[in-house]
Amino acid sequence: MVRQNAGSFRMKQINELIMRSLSSIILQTVDFPDGLIFTITKVITSKDFATCKIFYICNPEEKHAIFANIIKKNLKEIREVLADEIVIRKMPSLKFIFDAKEAEALHMDLLIDGLHIPKEDRRGE
Repeated sequence: MVRQNAGSFRMKQINELIMRSLSSIILQTVDFPDGLIFTITKVITSKDFATCKIFYICNPEEKHAIFANIIKKNLKEIREVLADEIVIRKMPSLKFIFDAKEAEALHMDLLIDGLHIPKEDRRGE
């Protein structure tokens, strides 16, 4: 059995807590235009709690700049609500980053799902 470092386990818990909390906070406090859907894909908090990088994707992908501008305008309020909701020793500054790798993977999945690949006849007929 492999033991995980207690510090990295704690950081993983904190990142998951921030991800869940931010998702609900953003949905409740920020108004987005119709048709704009976002997903937080990953959260990485620095060990000293100075910064927290929040990776996201948007659907449609072309609207990620709109999402970024709306988040930027509401960042102070989002951070304040997050600080009220979770208890950590230091509330990190939040940096939202478009997750281009995850968006590309999603795009490839959609392309693959759209392919029509006929099933082979296994009886050899």
